[in-house]
Amino acid sequence: MHLPELTGGGKAFVNFSKDTLIKEIGFLLPVELTVVEVLERVDIDGDVIEACRKLREKGYIIALDDFVFNESYLPLLDIAHIIKIEFPVVEYDVQRELIKKYKSKIRFLAEKVETREEYQIAYDMGYDYFQGYFFSKPVIIKEKEIDSLNINLIKIMELLDHDDPEYQKIAEIIGTDLGLSYKLLKLANSAFFGSRNKILHIKQALVQLGLIEIKKWIYVMMLKDIQTVENRELIKNCLIRAKFMELMAVETGKGNHQFEYFLTGMFSSVDVLMNRDMEEIVNGLFLPDSVKDALLGRENEIKYVLDI
Repeated sequence: MHLPELTGGGKAFVNFSKDTLIKEIGFLLPVELTVVEVLERVDIDGDVIEACRKLREKGYIIALDDFVFNESYLPLLDIAHIIKIEFPVVEYDVQRELIKKYKSKIRFLAEKVETREEYQIAYDMGYDYFQGYFFSKPVIIKEKEIDSLNINLIKIMELLDHDDPEYQKIAEIIGTDLGLSYKLLKLANSAFFGSRNKILHIKQALVQLGLIEIKKWIYVMMLKDIQTVENRELIKNCLIRAKFMELMAVETGKGNHQFEYFLTGMFSSVDVLMNRDMEEIVNGLFLPDSVKDALLGRENEIKYVLDI
């Protein structure tokens, strides 16, 4: 699964702390898909300004989050492309003055727009972009038990948890599920896996993918299994985070653990999706200990990337 597919071809706003800016983590992300969002808590100094300047020179879009004007931000106003303002919090007169003063060189984004009336006011002020519950509101779905997920996925996960998984048994389980069979064969025959000959059999498809890709596919299917109209955007964000963390693992020399990073990103919001305690959920899934620790907030290298 590729990042452009996950974002629908749009750009992803990625929060950056002072530490991640200075360490130039942004350069690990695709420039055409990334907006570097400088968090409001970042202490603006020469190092931060230089880091943002380098990012802009390389073509990255820079956004200032929860912007409230003060003198320290002046150098960044010559670098940033977008200013994000908490629309309900900042006085309207102050917003109008900022937009009037900097509109010619900076785009403005209104955050926390929750009603049609607020949208209209922000639009009339001259905002370029809008964000808030009026456009997309996260919804917590009713509790869904682990056992109510696709039982075939649970069985396959259990087999994959063994040191030497039996492809034949996995193939037999998938063969009883028409939907899974179709999706697996479609994936194995896709251009991404570069098969010269058409793959027609389940076991052949499993061999074509390899163990790591099979595991990733099964976990993606599990997440998709709880998708509804209401939580579709949240699941999309989980998949984006999974891909981001996988790429970060590779780029930071942790390529041999990229699967664990992928899983952590994927299940980072599973407690919200299922409206249950995270510890209860992860203890019911076949996840590596390092992934469980990161999801439960225990400090390790994976959690550090998850917190970015």
